[in-house]
Amino acid sequence: MSVFQALSMAGGLQAAAKPQESRILRRSADRGARVEVAVDLRKMLDGRIQDMPMQPEDILFVPDNVPKKAALRAIEASVQTLTGVIIWRR
Repeated sequence: MSVFQALSMAGGLQAAAKPQESRILRRSADRGARVEVAVDLRKMLDGRIQDMPMQPEDILFVPDNVPKKAALRAIEASVQTLTGVIIWRR
């Protein structure tokens, strides 16, 4: 399985994802320590770097962009409040 295939099976990137800081988490050859392989999904999706193969039991981790996630939540709350005010005033 490749990084693109794993991303596709997961349903793509979320709106608040931070693709440039993605990592592949895998166990080392001696099954002890965890190894993190940096993957810049933004460059990969733009075609600047090639898709990477993943090994069995690898995990593709894409962190959240916290400020972007907070901004999206604030916008959602504002829309819900505005909708409630419009409905109540009628």
